[in-house]
Amino acid sequence: NPKKLAGWPDAGGYPSVTPVHSSKPLSLVRDLTFSAKIAGKDIPKDAVSLSVSWSNVASNEPSTAKSSIATVKIPLPEGTYANKTVEVKLTAASWLEIAMKEKTFATLGAMIPMAVVCEIEYGTGKTGSVELLETSLVEPGPVSPNLFKNGDFETDNIGYPLGWSKPQRFRYFPPGIYYIFNTWHNSNSDNRGTVAVDHLAPYSGKSCLQMNVPTGDETCVISEPIALNQKEPRLVEVSAWIKTHQLCMLQLDAEDENGQRLNGFNYIHKNPLSFGNSDWRQIRQVFSSSTPLKSIRLKLCARGMNGYTLGGTGHQPQQNALGIVWWDDVKVFEPESSAEDLSARSVVPISKTPVSIAAHLSNLDLGEQLLGINHITAQIKNPGPDADFYLQMQWADGTEAAPIISNPIRVGKIKKAAPV
Repeated sequence: NPKKLAGWPDAGGYPSVTPVHSSKPLSLVRDLTFSAKIAGKDIPKDAVSLSVSWSNVASNEPSTAKSSIATVKIPLPEGTYANKTVEVKLTAASWLEIAMKEKTFATLGAMIPMAVVCEIEYGTGKTGSVELLETSLVEPGPVSPNLFKNGDFETDNIGYPLGWSKPQRFRYFPPGIYYIFNTWHNSNSDNRGTVAVDHLAPYSGKSCLQMNVPTGDETCVISEPIALNQKEPRLVEVSAWIKTHQLCMLQLDAEDENGQRLNGFNYIHKNPLSFGNSDWRQIRQVFSSSTPLKSIRLKLCARGMNGYTLGGTGHQPQQNALGIVWWDDVKVFEPESSAEDLSARSVVPISKTPVSIAAHLSNLDLGEQLLGINHITAQIKNPGPDADFYLQMQWADGTEAAPIISNPIRVGKIKKAAPV
């Protein structure tokens, strides 16, 4: 809530995290499945537990885990094993049963949880050990239809994705101009990084959008208007798949038909603050407005590391990092509205057009990226027919050095590693 500022008065205060309510809460709160792939050694019975819960405290607060409102916990298997997947499921119905007891439920509807807490807890004094190999948190997604047609970046418009603006400066800062003064002095300079369609490693289909975000860059692309024609204010849910490399910050933002920013969850409240390196994962944003929305524009935004440091802060070579974010499958929903509601407002859901899939990298691990030998590994996904593939890497440093090429590997309709 930008009208309610709190904390850090020197910076003007941060927008307060404010919960939203819904009369159709199960359209926004959905069943969760938290899974963990683990390796265990001599684990005693009931020594380790896996849990997932909803919380009414924002995820940047230390008290989040202590403010759970619905929790499911299960024990991990005892014994020794190298690779075992354990799942715990938390149903939305179990949360709603608790939410309906709130005093404001009859007048405002249910208060939507602000965070999900996933925990793996090893009992105090217990022997053995557990190694966490991989975790995931998934939900089925909204039942309502997608309302945005250009979120897959498949439609080309002379070398650039149709329906999106060219990159521009991302000016929004929650604490006003404090950070502009303190760090981002090159906010008055042009962005240096490129934004372009990428065919090498899409999440789905043949294309995704790649943003290169050097130190000091603040970049965003803006969608064409997405018609909603609301008669009364409704929550808007936006989801996107992202892949990141050394990324400092990102933001999934939106503005109304008048160019006014919609209330949403700021990156300063998200955890982790630095997105760093991650394979494809889904992010989600819920926007609210006090007035009906005729249309919205989406903004895909990213920031690089600090472009300037004051003399008193000393040298910070770690700030010299190029961040990258790939975007794909961006979708817009009005989860509280039925297909009939949308049709009455002349809002047409988007029918997904099948896109043929080309061979691409489903995963690219650049290794430690340190001095000395560096091992790069790729996962190649080939829809067929069987073919030989290899990786080629070229240094973009202005020299004419020969590219590094891996040995070819035969890949069929399965994933295989192709090491360099």
